[in-house]
Amino acid sequence: MSFARIHRANLINNGILPLTFVDPADLDTLTQGDELVIEDASVQIENKTVTVKNWTTGKSFVTAAGFSEYEKEMLKAGGLINLIGGRNDA
Repeated sequence: MSFARIHRANLINNGILPLTFVDPADLDTLTQGDELVIEDASVQIENKTVTVKNWTTGKSFVTAAGFSEYEKEMLKAGGLINLIGGRNDA
């Protein structure tokens, strides 16, 4: 499964990580209401994969990432508006 290019760009512009399951079977391990956490997200986005922890079950799964340097900068800022605002403050 992949994101359409424009949808992926919109997620990143809003500071949301567009992740996909490396193993599609991991989707079946999730239930509504599960609390998911990405620990050290700003560090993990430097890699090609991001590990997501399900706090509800204690289990983790790997997702595919892969961002350009500009996308990483935008995600770390929390989105395009924050990135531009931060540049104007400097």
